[in-house]
Amino acid sequence: MFMIVIWIRSDPNGDVMGTDTAFSYFQELEILKELDEEQSKAFLDLLVLAKFADTKVTEDELEQMDEELMRLPFLWDADVRERVVAHSAETRTYLEEHITDHETVTKFVKELGARITEEAHQTVALRMFVAVTIADGITELERNRCITFAEALGQRREDVDRLIEQLADH
Repeated sequence: MFMIVIWIRSDPNGDVMGTDTAFSYFQELEILKELDEEQSKAFLDLLVLAKFADTKVTEDELEQMDEELMRLPFLWDADVRERVVAHSAETRTYLEEHITDHETVTKFVKELGARITEEAHQTVALRMFVAVTIADGITELERNRCITFAEALGQRREDVDRLIEQLADH
């Protein structure tokens, strides 16, 4: 069974913060409880993509993913959770095979953006994607993936750069 982690990051003192602390500044997190199964799949695909954004995922990161999924607020029902987790495992396999193929990943990112249609969900999705993507620092590739996703949601590059700066300061 495959599961995903939001991310573990360090605070300015170097102490590790867990999922709840890392997302404490997401006032919108409650909205995730409202997601239906298809929307949940889109959000988990987004988080898997964020973990693979730099094309390097360690075994420790994969183990963290396995441990943390059940803490996500939108996996409310065991049957739904099973289907969503299976879908995410397929996404992980797909991304592992194609993560270095820029065109394939760009297409995946754009299609993912099209699956998140409600404005409130888009806001949360972008913040989550950026936060998870930059949790261990940010490369130009990761920044470009954040921008591609934001543009798929109809956001501007400048807004993404401002969000990256804001979240990197936390």
